[in-house]
Formats: sequence, C-alpha cells, structure tokens
Amino acid sequence: MLLKIGSIVFRVKNIVYQNLFFSFGAALVVAFACCLDDKNALPSSFQFVRFVENPPFKLEVELLDGKQPKRGEGKMVIDGVVTTAIWPGNPPRIYKLNNEIFLIHDHYHGKDFIWNNQKKELRNIGRLGLETSPMIGTVCFRHNTTTKPPTVEVCDFDATKGEPRVLYQGSVGQLIGKWKNGMLIWKSKTSVVSLQPGEAPEELTFDLDGFNWASNDAIRGNRGLLTKTNPAVTGGQDKPIPYEVEVAILDLTTKRIKSIGSFKGGWRVSAMFHPSYSVQWITAKKAKLHMERNAKSSSEALAPEFEMLFGRIAQVVEGTENLLK
Repeated sequence: MLLKIGSIVFRVKNIVYQNLFFSFGAALVVAFACCLDDKNALPSSFQFVRFVENPPFKLEVELLDGKQPKRGEGKMVIDGVVTTAIWPGNPPRIYKLNNEIFLIHDHYHGKDFIWNNQKKELRNIGRLGLETSPMIGTVCFRHNTTTKPPTVEVCDFDATKGEPRVLYQGSVGQLIGKWKNGMLIWKSKTSVVSLQPGEAPEELTFDLDGFNWASNDAIRGNRGLLTKTNPAVTGGQDKPIPYEVEVAILDLTTKRIKSIGSFKGGWRVSAMFHPSYSVQWITAKKAKLHMERNAKSSSEALAPEFEMLFGRIAQVVEGTENLLK
C-alpha cells in the first residue's frame, strides 16, 4: 500500500516538474523572440527635417574684392563665419531639425551640410536625396556604394548627434506616403516596405494590376491613390499624343483596387515631349473652395492641338471617391 502511494506521489511530482520545465522553456522562447524583435526594431520616434523659408541665421556668399564672385568660386558665409563650402550660385535650401541643427541642401553641387547654429560649425555629410511629404516632413535617401550590390539608405536624423540615422537599407526607391505612425517606401512593382516607430521593418506585397503609386503623398488612412495611363506613354516622345490617366484607390487592408475615373493627360516640353500629370488628395474644405473658384472663373477653351501641351492636375477628396478634374 505504501509503495503504491509513493508511486502516485512520484508521478504527480514528475508531471509538475515537466509542466514547470515546458513553461520555463516557452518563456525563454518568447523572451528570445522579443530580443530579436527589439534588435531589429526601429527607434520609438522618427525625426524628420522641415523646410524653413526664414532661418535664424544669415546665409550669403563671400565677396571677392568687394564683388560678387563667379559661380563656384565664392565661399559660403553663415552668420559671418567663412566656411570651406562653395557657394552654389543660387541660395541653397534650408531644413530645420531643431533650434540647434539645420540641414543645408546644395542641389547644384550635390552636397549637403549640417549647420550647428549654437556652435557655429558646418559639417559636410555627403550627398542626400530629399523627398518631402506634407504628412511626414523631408525623408532622406542616401546611396551606399560600399555594399555589393549598392543599396539605398532611408534616413531620418539623430537629434542628439545631428546627422542622418539609417532606418532601412536595401533596394528601395521613393517615398509612397505616411501610413499608420510611420511610412511606406517603394521597393518593387509588387512590394513596399513599412517603417513604423518601435517596430521591425516589414515588407508588404500588393498586386497593383498595372497601376503605379500616384505620388510620395499617396496615402490617407488605409487608402492609397494609384494611376496608370491609357494608352501607356513614356518620356522622350517626338510628338505628343492624346492619352487618359486612370485613377484608382487601393484599400491597404483588403488589397482591393477600385477605379474612380479618368482625366486627360498633358505633356511638358524640353528637347522631347514628356507626360505631365499629377493626382493629389484634397480636403473637403479645400475642395469646396476649389469648386466655388472654378464656378466664378470663366475662360475660353484652348484649341485641341494646344490643350494637351500643359501639365494636368486632378484631385481626390479625402474620405470619398470624388475625382475633381
């Protein structure tokens, strides 16, 4: 009898220890997975620069013998500090990170600088590609030729160090727009990369059915603007041809695409003809003002042969499928 009771007690203890072991093991697996996620997680907040028209410092070219120098010969002077940077000819664009750190974008020479307005120091940070979205700010794209194959770095700015901070590195292209608390970046015709604060980058796939993302501000909520031309047109044409721009809305949750209309596309002329059109989101308030203004204005229609030689802009009212053209 005692042996039987002892055997039962042993089996019960064994089951308890097994449960404790498996529970502890599961906890370790979860903790390990969390550590991996934390390792790949992006910063808890993104810091993007924004264009400023009137920066809190004076930016000018150093005069040579009291005269304006030729392009590429004068130095950049900031608040009286003569720097080693060459004046680009036209004033560079200024972007603000905070009251101390400013990005000076020299598009002419393809160079970018960080100006510390407190220390009065200028630092060359190489060449950045800038894409500005009103919902996000200015996102930086930097080519990394040290990798094989070369990659593109998507960057914001480290406010404490005052330099670009890499959020994602890979074969990616332009900004698509703000999504959730972060943004979507184009990767291929069927995939995008979602960059969200505090989370690991995630690749998402969409079948766009021949459409393209409309702009770098193509998203409102869970809806993305798409466009495609009928017939398909490309730049470098000898002469303009009539074409239509079809507009659709992609539901980012269900991945369904719904066409909402089309409008006539236009052309811009340089040495050759290039398609020129734009589709943008517009608020209901601005749409109302837009329609009232159009109702009051009266203008004669252009002759058909001239009508297409202008860029065309269409707008979609946020939260609706109304296409204004």
